[in-house]
Amino acid sequence: MRVLYERCAGIDIGKDEIAVAVRKPGDGPDGRVTVRRTYKTFYGVLREAALWLMSEGVTHVAMEATGIYSMPVYHALLEHGDFGQVLVCNAGHVKNVPDLPVALEGGFAEHHAMLCRLHLKHLDGLEEMIAELDAQIEKMMRPFRAARELLTTIPGIAGLAAASVISEIGADIRRYFPDAGHLASRAGLCPGNHESAGKRHSGKRRHGNAYLQAILVECAWAAVRHEGYLKVLYRRHVIKNGGYRSAAAKNKAIVTVAHAILVMIWHILATGKPSRTRRRLLHPPPGSRARGPAPHRPPRSTRQAGHPGPRRLTRHARKPTAQTAAGCCRLPG
Repeated sequence: MRVLYERCAGIDIGKDEIAVAVRKPGDGPDGRVTVRRTYKTFYGVLREAALWLMSEGVTHVAMEATGIYSMPVYHALLEHGDFGQVLVCNAGHVKNVPDLPVALEGGFAEHHAMLCRLHLKHLDGLEEMIAELDAQIEKMMRPFRAARELLTTIPGIAGLAAASVISEIGADIRRYFPDAGHLASRAGLCPGNHESAGKRHSGKRRHGNAYLQAILVECAWAAVRHEGYLKVLYRRHVIKNGGYRSAAAKNKAIVTVAHAILVMIWHILATGKPSRTRRRLLHPPPGSRARGPAPHRPPRSTRQAGHPGPRRLTRHARKPTAQTAAGCCRLPG
């Protein structure tokens, strides 16, 4: 094989790790050997890779073009190494470095620094806006602090979600919604009513308040990740509507859970009492059985388990009733 470069290297780039192979003169076949090493993709570790390649006397380095993952490696080699050429090639041509290379020139110039400064300034401005909006929300929620704390006792609802719910339906729930059904209808989380000629057809739910729907569905997804009534309700309706392989069944079930959370919200705001679901999970009532392993239950068929099972009385061994006892005691006439 004709040697094009006396000392060269190829780099296989991954997301978390790179593999570096150096070809140089040695005691192997054709008088050449291959030395391999792996490095993490942290920039400080890539600097060590570049210095190791320099210590091996490498003059040409080739790597495959893997999008954003190849750029940090390329810049580290240019910054910390003094190679004759660093090539970013098509993956199918790395073995033949001189053929169809796609070389990149340059590095991190002044205009790159300007773009980074603009992006960082934009992110800082967004963070300041978010902090200002959060402070305003907390200020406006002070009169509704008690209602907000009550809503956070519902599984899946945190402080920000509680504030969003109150902003959509208010805290004086009975003033606008006489019962939970009216609130569910306003939110669009109740089934539609499509009845014609005495026959009930499947009706889609109403559109309702899109903002409230989004909040409740997000809270429902958070609630079904924890053990409790809402998770059991979700499982039951998923199985009822087609099973876990059906995306439509999951969507229908999560809307059912969102409706259940909305009903809890109405009762909590109407009565001023916290959710019993969360209270039971955190503080079980006195005398209740602590959670533990399920008690042992004998199998349905004790004969299959090797037990003789209950003894069955024959016709002659049955216990005498009152009539049979009287017949036995009757004297012949």
